[in-house]
Amino acid sequence: MSLTFTIITPCFNSAKTIEHTIRSVREQSYSLVEHVCIDGGSTDGTLEILQRTGVRHISGPDAGIYDAMNKGLSLATGDVVGILNSDDYYADADVLSTVAAAFERDKLDLLHGKVRQIDDAGAMVCEVGRNATPRQMLRRMVAAHPSVFIRRALYQRFGGFSVGFRIAGDYEHLLRLWPKVKRGFLDQVVVEMRVGGASHTSPAASYRESAAAAVLHGRNPFLAALDCLEGLARNYVVQALRARRRRA
Repeated sequence: MSLTFTIITPCFNSAKTIEHTIRSVREQSYSLVEHVCIDGGSTDGTLEILQRTGVRHISGPDAGIYDAMNKGLSLATGDVVGILNSDDYYADADVLSTVAAAFERDKLDLLHGKVRQIDDAGAMVCEVGRNATPRQMLRRMVAAHPSVFIRRALYQRFGGFSVGFRIAGDYEHLLRLWPKVKRGFLDQVVVEMRVGGASHTSPAASYRESAAAAVLHGRNPFLAALDCLEGLARNYVVQALRARRRRA
């Protein structure tokens, strides 16, 4: 029997981008896909777009993005779950076909690939995501979460996302699974992501939460603090270089 997918899209005031996200799911060549959008009570026209496109959705207040993801999980019926944010979209129409083939060929529990970050003009900023051992993951979030696909049974086994995190809940969730499941990596771009979101606009908070998640899963607190400082320094250098290129 062929795998079925549930794609969950949390959204809030996403009128500028949500239709592109919906279209990228609908244009997939793989047909066994349900798409569920979890709206946080948008006031900018997002809800009207969800209604007009006919995508399955619910709308109402939530306790943040991870609460929205958990609501999506409660509605999911697919064998494999992917989470595609409302300002992201699949890189091409064959992404889910490629993912399904890899899951079935290699009997995987979890599969991830690369994400291409793009700016407002659609130009590439960088590519993120690489294969990683549990030890490497514990040091830094090197998996690109929008590219991650997980069997729904694992959410039932390991639980959903912790709403105690505001930014690094996806990282904490992956740390729960990473050493205990059969993983695969696609060495290709799976999702294109517009630069933004809390992890980009609040890097200090993001690195602090990531350090807390790592400590929760066994990382030495002193080393986690060093990882946090290293990440902040690296982010500062990268942003400075990008700003310099823009001025050139």
